[in-house]
Amino acid sequence: MKLADLRQVDDWYHYNEFDYRSAEELLQAGWLGFCGCGNASDSLCYVLRGLELIGEQPSEGELWESWYPEHKVRVGEHFKTGRRPTAFGGLRRA
Repeated sequence: MKLADLRQVDDWYHYNEFDYRSAEELLQAGWLGFCGCGNASDSLCYVLRGLELIGEQPSEGELWESWYPEHKVRVGEHFKTGRRPTAFGGLRRA
């Protein structure tokens, strides 16, 4: 499915029986399941930073066994319950 396929004549996007004002709103509320309230940029930064963390790989020559435990902690801290993203991709207490 392409985003362009969901765009309606009036520039709204229609997906799963709902209409969204923009591609950003469709992405956040329709595909990622956010409520659509609050700061949209913070939500997207949170998802982007999480994907970046998940996609990290050990440096060349670094052993998986020593790298992975620290990586797992960083990913866990990012997605920890009760924490919200900031506009710069960091986290703050809820």
